[in-house]
Amino acid sequence: MTSISFITIGNELLKGTIVNTNASDAGLILRKYGYALDRVIMIADTEEAIREAIEKEMAMHDIVLVSGGLGPTKDDVTKYTLAKIFESDWVMHAPTLAHLEARYASEGIGLNDLTRLQAKVPSICEVVPNALGTAPAMAFQREGSWLFAMPGVPYEMRHILEHEIVPRLQTSYPTAHLVRHIFRLADIPESHAAQRMETIEEGFDPMIQIAYLPREDGIWLELTASGPRDTQQHIEEVMTQAVKAVRVLFEDKAYAEGDATIPVLVRDFFQEKKLTLAVAESITGGGIAARLVEASGSSDYLKGGVTAYSTQIKIEQLGVDPALIEAEGIVSEAVALAMAEGVRKLLKADIGLATTGWVEKNEKIPAQVWIGLKGKDLEASRWAKLRYRRKINLNRASFYALQLCLKKVMNHF
Repeated sequence: MTSISFITIGNELLKGTIVNTNASDAGLILRKYGYALDRVIMIADTEEAIREAIEKEMAMHDIVLVSGGLGPTKDDVTKYTLAKIFESDWVMHAPTLAHLEARYASEGIGLNDLTRLQAKVPSICEVVPNALGTAPAMAFQREGSWLFAMPGVPYEMRHILEHEIVPRLQTSYPTAHLVRHIFRLADIPESHAAQRMETIEEGFDPMIQIAYLPREDGIWLELTASGPRDTQQHIEEVMTQAVKAVRVLFEDKAYAEGDATIPVLVRDFFQEKKLTLAVAESITGGGIAARLVEASGSSDYLKGGVTAYSTQIKIEQLGVDPALIEAEGIVSEAVALAMAEGVRKLLKADIGLATTGWVEKNEKIPAQVWIGLKGKDLEASRWAKLRYRRKINLNRASFYALQLCLKKVMNHF
C-alpha cells in the first residue's frame, strides 16, 4: 500500500491562531480515491524544522505532501529550503509568470517584485499549476519517493491535491477498486447509530467497512469496500446489498446520501422540482440564507429572507398573530409555523422555512430551537435542544433547519 505523509508548515498553526483544516481535508480527499495518510506533522516556518521533517519523511514514505510557506513574503521559506535540500538552482517559470500577469491585469493591479518572485522556482522541480491562486505547487523526486509542495491556502490546497496531484499518483500508484457510500444522519447520536447497525452488519460481506464520521451537519455513516480490480463486479454487488439494508434501517434518520454540501443538495432538488424557498430567521439571524448562497445558482430558487429577531417584525412583516404569541410563547412550534407561512406568503414562495429559539440557556430555559416548514399542502416542525456554545448553537440550528427542509420537501415532492 502506498505510504503517504503530510507536513503542514506554519507558526500560526502551532500558535492556534489558524485551525489546521488542511490535514483533515487532505485525508478526506485521499481516502476518496483509495489512498490514506499514514501520518501528519505540523512544524514551524523555519529552515531547520522544514529540512529535518522533509528528510525524515522522504526516507520513510513513498509520497510526502507539504502545505504552506510558498508565498512571496519573508516568513515563507519552504520554497527556498526545498531548493537547498534538492541542491537546485533557480529559473523563472514563464507559464507561471504569464498566469500571474494575466490574473493581476484582470484585477487592474500591476505585478510588484514580491509577487513576481512566485514565478521563480527551483529548476529541478516539476511545476504544478495553481488554478485558484498565485503560488504554484511543485513536485520533486528522489530515490523513488515524491514530494509535492502545495500552498497553505485551504481552498488552493484542496483543488491542487484533488485535481493535480491525485491524477499523478494514480499513474504511478494504482489503488484497488474502491466503492464508497455515505448516509447523512440527523438527530441521532453516533453511539445510537452504531447500536442500530449491530442488528444488520453481521450479515454484511467482510469487505464492507463501516465508519461513523461526526460532522457539522450530523453523523455521516460511511460504507466502503475495496478489493482487486478483477473483483470489481463482486464489490459493486456487495455494496449494493449493504446500501439497501442501511437505507431501510435509517429511513427515519437519513436526510440525504452522498458527500455534497447541504446548500448544493437543496439547490439541486429545488431546481429540479422548480420550487422556490423563502426563509424567516429569528435565532439563526440570517445563518440559513448565508449557508444557502454558498452554492452557486441559489438565486434560481431562493426568493429571499427576513431576519425577524424582534417580536414587532414577526407581527408586522410576517403577520404572526399577537394572540398566538401571547398564548404559545415567542419560542414555540405554533410561532415557528406561523413565521414560515408568513414569509412564504410575503415573498410568494412555494416553501417557507423559519426558526425561533434561544441561543443560550439561562436559569429557567434551555438553549433551543423551533423550526417551522410550510407549503401549500405541506407542514412540518422540529424542536431541538442546543447543547454547546453560542457560535456552535447558531450553526447547529441552521443545519437542523436545512435538514428538516431537505428531508420533508424531498419526501413530499
